[in-house]
Amino acid sequence: MTPRPRIAGEAPPPRPDALAPAPPAPADAPAARPRIAVERVTVRPDRLSALVRVAPGAPRRTDAALAERARAAFPDLPHHTCVNEAGPTFAAVMADTPLPHLLEHLVISLMLRDEATPACAAHVGTTEWLNEDEGLARVEVTYTDDIVALRALRRAAAFLNDEGRECARHAISTHHIRPDR
Repeated sequence: MTPRPRIAGEAPPPRPDALAPAPPAPADAPAARPRIAVERVTVRPDRLSALVRVAPGAPRRTDAALAERARAAFPDLPHHTCVNEAGPTFAAVMADTPLPHLLEHLVISLMLRDEATPACAAHVGTTEWLNEDEGLARVEVTYTDDIVALRALRRAAAFLNDEGRECARHAISTHHIRPDR
């Protein structure tokens, strides 16, 4: 069959092997922007130190919906020991805590699930605002393997930035992750 001639200005027909472009976002839909950005990472002999920035206009604190989404993807989070004014575990503050503090606990959770992390490992983290008005915080976590820690930081930030809700499921199902943790 002979293809019909194109009219001037008409787009060429799609190639059968071409991928269909993603449909455009509705005009009234807000553009997806990261909530949190990792600006700098320093790998120290005993811990990872990350400067993170919460995006302008993004909530600085968690809410019940984000806490529930994190709890569903990371069931161990509420049980993390956490020094806070409300109680002895992260569950006490999970629904109203600074976003960088949630990032800290996500990193620890992901490291503990990784098969390269010894079963007896215990990680400690700290989070502090350096300039809350500008959304700048420092998150530090101890590690047993720096590569595992860096991977966990990347995946935790991706989870918070909604870069595919599959991120947490992928982290759990990959062969690098121990499902028993």
